[in-house]
Amino acid sequence: MFEAVVNEIANRINEVEFNPVNKPYSTREKYTKPRTRNRKSADQERFLFAVSHILTDLFMANHSVPKRYCKIHLDRNHYNNTSKYSNPKLGYEAICDAYEGLRQLEIVHQVKGGHYDKGTGERTKYTSTKKFDAVLIEIGSYFEVAPVPDLSLETIILNERVYVDAKTKPSDDKPKKKVMRRQRKEYQHDDTTQQYKDNLLVINKCLCRHWADLKIKDDMIPKLEERLATNKEEERRSLDYNKRTLRRVFSRGKFTLGGRYYGHWVHTLPSKSKKEGDIKYRKYITIDGKPTRERDFSAMHPTMAYIEANVEMKLDDPYSDIFPTKNDASYRQIAKRAFNAMLNADWKLEVSPRELATDLKKHGVIWKELVKKILKVHSPIEHLFFKGVGTGYQFKDSVIAEQVMLQFAKMDVPIIPMHDSFIFDYKYDSEVNDAMLKAWKDIFGINIQIDMTKREDDGDWMDGFPNIFDAIIEDHKEHLKWSERSIDWEAKKPSILKEVAKY
Repeated sequence: MFEAVVNEIANRINEVEFNPVNKPYSTREKYTKPRTRNRKSADQERFLFAVSHILTDLFMANHSVPKRYCKIHLDRNHYNNTSKYSNPKLGYEAICDAYEGLRQLEIVHQVKGGHYDKGTGERTKYTSTKKFDAVLIEIGSYFEVAPVPDLSLETIILNERVYVDAKTKPSDDKPKKKVMRRQRKEYQHDDTTQQYKDNLLVINKCLCRHWADLKIKDDMIPKLEERLATNKEEERRSLDYNKRTLRRVFSRGKFTLGGRYYGHWVHTLPSKSKKEGDIKYRKYITIDGKPTRERDFSAMHPTMAYIEANVEMKLDDPYSDIFPTKNDASYRQIAKRAFNAMLNADWKLEVSPRELATDLKKHGVIWKELVKKILKVHSPIEHLFFKGVGTGYQFKDSVIAEQVMLQFAKMDVPIIPMHDSFIFDYKYDSEVNDAMLKAWKDIFGINIQIDMTKREDDGDWMDGFPNIFDAIIEDHKEHLKWSERSIDWEAKKPSILKEVAKY
């Protein structure tokens, strides 16, 4: 059905003629003259793919929680075939024709042009119109469980820092300030990076062969939407269950810094409580309808720092000891986030990171005083703060994550990484614990404590349903959306497995 929709819309676009693609979209005018000549076969193929690409994103966005914005590059330079980050199936002229045609057919509504995205550059934000939403409803849940993503696209990302002029008013004669931005850096694969890519393909194929979901009651979904949305529309996040693959992102132009994994929908879940009563959603994650566990390394980066300094860490908890008289867990979180910010920064932070400012104010914590507390408690490693060593530690924890995920992917057991923690089918708890300990010891030669994230509903899960179908029957009414996605996955699973096998 979807292919038929793509072809029909593509034909309708061809009935509309508009200004050449090299003109800014803001100045384009609508025309009603049909195309006078057909595209060459190769160009037509690119055009159909572009239409399909945009429509697929619209379908998936409409099934997100809440409905998310779509984003697209409308910069000719992005479609440079020499870039490893570009999709070779997409061409500039084709994507522009498809996008502008969809706008003129009132299928696409442009929200904001030229919006800067960290690491990816300028992108245009768009969404489907109410007119086309009716078509989406008619097609139904085709994209509730989407086809397999293109696993041939580049997954090893190298970011670098660049400094650009800050935007100022045209009338402002003052010198423009320089602001730091991250952008993708071109590189050529060597044996090491190619191995990273090959290993990640094995991991991503495994993730695509299984269905991770969030088993929350339907009446909890509005609360989740509220948590994901912000007052700033540009920062609004959405949960898209079809984002079930990973990319590995290195930082500061080096393959020895960063290297952590991003891109899975689980990474979108709110992880920090904004106020009392906020739901901790990770405990509701299921894989193939089964409950999950989460295990993480205890005080991973502080332990790495003390190992580097060749000093024993004689603290029960490197974070709680920052506020020894405070029993509120939020103070520990503040200390942890500040500690890591100080390790990651390569200059002294005179003011707090923006993401910490609200919590500091809420709890009456002064940033400069907090820095002094951390430096005092961790005096044996004082010389490592504000030296940027944290990104090197991130690389080491990414190597550990790769080893753990790859081991289980080869067994067709999916594991979702959360930097220093792992989410997985509960029945593999002891095996994952052992794999984490081994991976750590392989690098550092010593043991480390592994913690299990407490799940308040473990008892309900363990006494619950032996398989997905019993679960669907039992709590169909309360978990209707989850049940529908589970049924959709089971129906599409055979074709999805065949698609994954092609890579």
